[in-house]
Amino acid sequence: MIYGEIFRQRFTLKNEHVVADTIDYLEMRFHFRTDDWDGLTKWAHFANDGGTVCDIRLTDNCIRKEDHLNLSAGMWKVYLHGNEFRDGKVIQRITTDEAVLYVSPTGMLEGEPFPEMPASETERINARLDELEKGGIGKPGEPGADGFSPSASVEQTDDGAVITITDKDGTTTATVTNGKDGQPGEKGNPGAPGADGKDYILTESDKSEIAGMVKNLFSSETWTFTLADGSTVEKAVALL
Repeated sequence: MIYGEIFRQRFTLKNEHVVADTIDYLEMRFHFRTDDWDGLTKWAHFANDGGTVCDIRLTDNCIRKEDHLNLSAGMWKVYLHGNEFRDGKVIQRITTDEAVLYVSPTGMLEGEPFPEMPASETERINARLDELEKGGIGKPGEPGADGFSPSASVEQTDDGAVITITDKDGTTTATVTNGKDGQPGEKGNPGAPGADGKDYILTESDKSEIAGMVKNLFSSETWTFTLADGSTVEKAVALL
């Protein structure tokens, strides 16, 4: 992975060691540190001394393997630009300075293949175990039957409810009745005695109220006395 950093128009490459003649292997990721590049269509340009020029449009600020960044050995100059379009016209463009990317040469890629060496017994066993672990791709199965979405409904009745379920096999109903009242429970044990109440002390207002009530009920009374000769005498006695 090759990394590039852009601060406004300054472009810096932070690349790992890159070797020539790879095919669909190299990738690049660009970090735009300022927001002035936001919303622009960004392009990366590669040019070498031999006149080869490669232009790649960035995807999510990256060059991917499928963008075919296949570089030959030598020095490559890399730079970026971004455009903003409106009504088919470029209304803004930002460019960067050039950064240098060195690509090392690889060895000779032509020649005869090495003679095939037979695998050892251990290698054959390990290869067979890998096959068993990964498994092969089986034959396609028969098409499945059409799916069916079951439905359910609940209808309340006077003494319960009726549940109706419809699936691919038909309709099934079930009736659920309300339960009956249970038997009265056994009489509970007497509660523990309550705490003794506090003595009430009459206030002066209570005393006045009681005195008034007694006075109204018993203002006076007539008493009848029987004498020794059988005659009677009545006498009124004031109680209060």
